Amino acid sequence: SSVAGLIIGGALLAFVATTLLGFRVLDVASNSMAPALNRGDLILARPAPIDQVKQGDVIVFQEGQQTPVLVAHRVAAIDKYIVNATSKSTGETTSTTTVVLRTKGDANPQPDAQAVDAASYRGIVWLVIPGVGMPFLDYPVSQLFLDIAVITAVAWALYELIGPVRRRRARGRVGPAS
Repeated sequence: SSVAGLIIGGALLAFVATTLLGFRVLDVASNSMAPALNRGDLILARPAPIDQVKQGDVIVFQEGQQTPVLVAHRVAAIDKYIVNATSKSTGETTSTTTVVLRTKGDANPQPDAQAVDAASYRGIVWLVIPGVGMPFLDYPVSQLFLDIAVITAVAWALYELIGPVRRRRARGRVGPAS
């Protein structure tokens, strides 16, 4: 019963973290970040504003337009662009800073061709669990957590429904005390 509670609690925590709090769970599909991240590792990325990212952080970002894929690479450089705009009607000048991240896989010889902007940035890698993602490399990890939560809830409900029936049957089999 306590094991079922731990499983349900863990599945619910994972579901809440990914669905409500914006965490991302990914399995590492290549060795571009070896030895820091290896194929089959499971990573958890926490949401954080792009302007809080530091050089050396491993981030998650979306790459590609036609078939977008999430990538985890290290920040090699940070470029900040300041754009000043003057309103024609008021004459007031406003400044905005745009942050662009230059990334590179630790095992890759060259930096990534595309810079990461705020629109493609998804978060900072917060936790790495080595080898756990290997069985799920071709299964969407976010769907996996939902499936585990549903299966665990159904198993717990069945246990709760069947338990009283078993106890009643067991009491009925026990003869009167002599």
